Amino acid sequence: MAGLSGASPGGLANGTDGLAGTLSPSRFLLDDEWNHWTDGLDWGALAPGCLDIEFLHRLIFYKENKSSMNINPLDPKILALSLFVTTILFAICSWFTRATFRRMLGGLIGGLPLIPLVMFYDAMAARFGLWHYPAVTSGSAPIAWYISTALFYGTALGLVGWRVIRRFDRWGLIIFLIVFGLFGVSRDVAYSLTSNFIKFGPGWLPYPADFFAYVSGAAIVQLLMRWIAGKPGSDLLSRTRKTQQDVT
Repeated sequence: MAGLSGASPGGLANGTDGLAGTLSPSRFLLDDEWNHWTDGLDWGALAPGCLDIEFLHRLIFYKENKSSMNINPLDPKILALSLFVTTILFAICSWFTRATFRRMLGGLIGGLPLIPLVMFYDAMAARFGLWHYPAVTSGSAPIAWYISTALFYGTALGLVGWRVIRRFDRWGLIIFLIVFGLFGVSRDVAYSLTSNFIKFGPGWLPYPADFFAYVSGAAIVQLLMRWIAGKPGSDLLSRTRKTQQDVT
């Protein structure tokens, strides 16, 4: 892939250097080479139509992120790392919640619907201006992004929710869903304030919509886990010594 060292700021504005063909989603432009040419670029001089919409979208994104973000969330290496980390977190949650194999299986299967569900939520949110990911030019992110989300926020934290529900029954479910939703919205707001990972639309509506997305996803995981592995208190915890009684 050709670099940007042969391009000039004027060429960007005129669209004569063919830079749109040199970029790909994995090309992160926050390097010294990119900064060298864009520091003197008159962004207002970019004439409409001189660049395709996706390329212009990325130009604006990278310009806004020059001082607030130094990793590309769409980099295949970052996506692979997130899958690895969330798998480890799932294993840790499985161990500390003392989930049986059947309970873990229920959590994993329960997390599967979150992949298309969250993709749908993100696509609708982008369409109606509720929130969007500046690094993503389409409505939804790569599939690996959503697999990581389902594995941690759905399955791993779903096992934590199972233990809360097991201990406090119906009130445990209510408490878990509320806390989970508040945690998710707080995380997204923190990201939006400290980086351009996610951006919310204007007004108050994006926040309850984000809350609903988290709560509905968590509820689906618990429902499917219950259907597959039984009620929260129906199975023994793993690593529990089983007492044997003589049958006379």
